[in-house]
Amino acid sequence: FDDRYAFTVLDSRDGGVLGGVGGGVLAGEVGKSVPSFVYLFQDWQPHVLHASASLGIVVQQGTGLIRLLPWTDAGAGVAIWSGQSDGLQQNFPFTFQDQIFWEANQGTTVNKFKRFAPDAGASDFLTYEPDPAHGVGDLGTDGHDLVWLDGKGVSGSGLYDTNSIMTAPYTDDGAALVPRRLRSEVANGFGVSPFVVGCGYAVRATPFGERIVRLADGVSWMLATTANSWAWIDPIAITCDELFTNVSYLGAPKLNLARVRLSSLGAGTPPD
Repeated sequence: FDDRYAFTVLDSRDGGVLGGVGGGVLAGEVGKSVPSFVYLFQDWQPHVLHASASLGIVVQQGTGLIRLLPWTDAGAGVAIWSGQSDGLQQNFPFTFQDQIFWEANQGTTVNKFKRFAPDAGASDFLTYEPDPAHGVGDLGTDGHDLVWLDGKGVSGSGLYDTNSIMTAPYTDDGAALVPRRLRSEVANGFGVSPFVVGCGYAVRATPFGERIVRLADGVSWMLATTANSWAWIDPIAITCDELFTNVSYLGAPKLNLARVRLSSLGAGTPPD
């Protein structure tokens, strides 16, 4: 991204038991051997990193805090949003240009998208509050299209009764969104697998495999996980021709990267 690279550095002192807490960030310019951006976490908490070409490193600390470490001065990091401000869990931040989007949720009581921009700060991007039976999750974008899940109604199981895949032309103004329904989606896994979007397609992992959907008409393909096949773990990228995704075989912990030609998938399933 913009001729920069970024690596997560994990602290080995937990012996792998805690999933890689502590550690820090090494980043710099492609072609230069010495990193220009070094930051060490001091809180001994798990962190998830995301990089923005224009803003810097976005750090998700647990599910309660999202911070921004500017490229120009990592030590000048600022809190973008804290769960203490709204009582919600903050998850899945991702960046596009100078925007940061993420999910804020609390079970099926509240599920909404938030947005941060340097000139406007943090605000709600898409929410149906105070309706506790209408939520959104799993937002993804390629800068041309936005794709997400829309859930309505709450059953005794704690899942939304009706789940739909939605799309809209990209905008950073929630009030300007023009949503369009593509098709239904399974209830399980709501809000845990953001869409990967590209070239008029979107894909996300479900408990049953990975679903690819064509944004023009809602036709979809399911790459199903079965007992005697690859387990489709999580998509990495999708182009006009191919899907790149992590897979494992027969439950083995080792991940492999697979390429799937979209032309090999057949006619697909019409939308419902």
